[in-house]
Amino acid sequence: FVHLIRVKETVHAKFWLTAFYFGLIGWQIENVIRYSLPLDYVGTWPYRLQTIFLYIPCLALTLIAHVQYTYLFLIPTFHKERKLVLKISIGLALCELALVIWNEWYNGSNLFILLISCFAFSLPFTFWSILVSMHKARFLKKQNPYVSKAHSYYAVINGLYLGASTFSLLFGFFSTPGFWSYFLFVWFGNLASIVLYIVTAAIPASFQTKVTGFTFVLAATVFTIITLTFYPPVLLTELPKRLLQQRGLSQLIAIITIVALLIVLIMPFMLKISLTKRLQQLLAGVQQVNAGRLDTQVSIGLPDEIGLLSQNFNQMTESLKKAQYELTNYAQTLEKKVSERTLQLQQSLNNLKATQAQLIQSEKMASLGELTAGIAHEIQNPLNFVNNFSEVSKEMVEELAEEVHKTDIPLPVKENLIRMAQELVQLQDKISFHGKRADAIVKSMLQHSRKSGGQKEPADINALIQEYLNLTYHGLKSKHKTFSATIETAFDPAIGKMNVVPQDIGRVLLNLFNNAFYSVSQKKNNSNNAYQPTISVSTKREGEKIKISIRDNGMGIPRRMLDKIFQPFFTTKPSGEGTGLGLSLSYDIIKAHGGELKASSKESEGAEFLIELKDG
Repeated sequence: FVHLIRVKETVHAKFWLTAFYFGLIGWQIENVIRYSLPLDYVGTWPYRLQTIFLYIPCLALTLIAHVQYTYLFLIPTFHKERKLVLKISIGLALCELALVIWNEWYNGSNLFILLISCFAFSLPFTFWSILVSMHKARFLKKQNPYVSKAHSYYAVINGLYLGASTFSLLFGFFSTPGFWSYFLFVWFGNLASIVLYIVTAAIPASFQTKVTGFTFVLAATVFTIITLTFYPPVLLTELPKRLLQQRGLSQLIAIITIVALLIVLIMPFMLKISLTKRLQQLLAGVQQVNAGRLDTQVSIGLPDEIGLLSQNFNQMTESLKKAQYELTNYAQTLEKKVSERTLQLQQSLNNLKATQAQLIQSEKMASLGELTAGIAHEIQNPLNFVNNFSEVSKEMVEELAEEVHKTDIPLPVKENLIRMAQELVQLQDKISFHGKRADAIVKSMLQHSRKSGGQKEPADINALIQEYLNLTYHGLKSKHKTFSATIETAFDPAIGKMNVVPQDIGRVLLNLFNNAFYSVSQKKNNSNNAYQPTISVSTKREGEKIKISIRDNGMGIPRRMLDKIFQPFFTTKPSGEGTGLGLSLSYDIIKAHGGELKASSKESEGAEFLIELKDG
């Protein structure tokens, strides 16, 4: 009962099990008081109050709690039936209490009626506990065979209690057959119920508690058998025999009490020193090993079975530690080999991809070169005729206008002819402008499709950038004398030389620089004198990658166009000022070198182009 109150683990139906033991303890204490007093005590006021307020309530609580716990034992079942049975049980208890009150106050405290009524009151509860246990055993047989078997045993245990009551009723409690059959049935029932609770973990208990409890039960059983052998029970009316037994019983009860206290106080201490403490050390060692600490060692202690187990545990941890060390070394060696092989495969794959990209690019450029060569042959000659004849036609119209001006024809006719000649000159200018534009497009297509015959060679990237930057800037200043811009450079000397096709990379740089200078010049034309065109060029090495940044503070690129700028024939320049092939050509060249060309921009704030090349 004390262990049940103190236990912290979850216990099914703890309330009803606690109530059962509470009622049982109260009922047994009342029995000790009842049968320790002389027969004259029966019928007195204290006796009546003891019977009404202690004996019957404790008996009723024990029986009701026992039935309720049977429903909730291990797996709760039949909830509605249990609640109905609880109401009926309370009703029966009230009826028994009313009968006992009548017997004590109006029937002269008839002891025979009291015992018979209590027996009749207990009988249906015991029967019902057996039926409920059997019903649950059948109900849970397929669902949980283990719990089903436990309920079958529980029904047998309740049958022992029923057998005890039946034999004591048939032979008489104070007769030798009646008493010993009652004692043996009840003792076996109590012991079996304790074993069942522990085996099924219905009441969680430590090993120390289990051993102490079993020892206490066995010792109490031995002393009880000795007591009942030398001092068998006598009728309450046989006062001389009871007085003769009283002194010996008192001494024996004192001995039993002392032995019980010694068992309860000393045995847990002895078990802790010789068994549980050492087992807990072993358990702690197992938990540490489970957590990965293989250098764990436990104290061997005494040379007994647990000491031998501790020694084997230490040998096991040493073996595990050695095996882990060997396995770790093997795993590290294997991982190193896998990493080296993976690196080799990755390098081979990268080289294969680079070669594949170059082959695809070469094939694409070759195919496009053949196509554009055919276009040049088919279009270039007619286009030259258009451009040449437009120039000749313009000169002839201008000469015609001069002749008309010299002739003596009416002035209105002369003015009309001169006006028509001027319109013809304007039309010839437009024909010449668009013809030259078509010629530029064809030449750009030829340049875009031209197959690079250059081979990769070590080139100083910083020097190459500086060369094409100066070339672009001075070329622009030769066309626009008033143009000027601030040029900022930040070259990383760690870049050094890398294997590239210098002519192709120079073509990319030339396109990007032209676009940057065009953007800042356009913004300069549309801004006030406070605007200062700035071009920033920087290089940086990051591991095996080289980054080239070209940034301007010009017009910028609208966000909606940013994803299209590397497409062929797409341009943000006005009609006639760009073919839309420069960035597409630059993108393909960088891809063929195994790199990336990226663009970022904020409209009206400028743009940045980032070239990433892999060294090697």
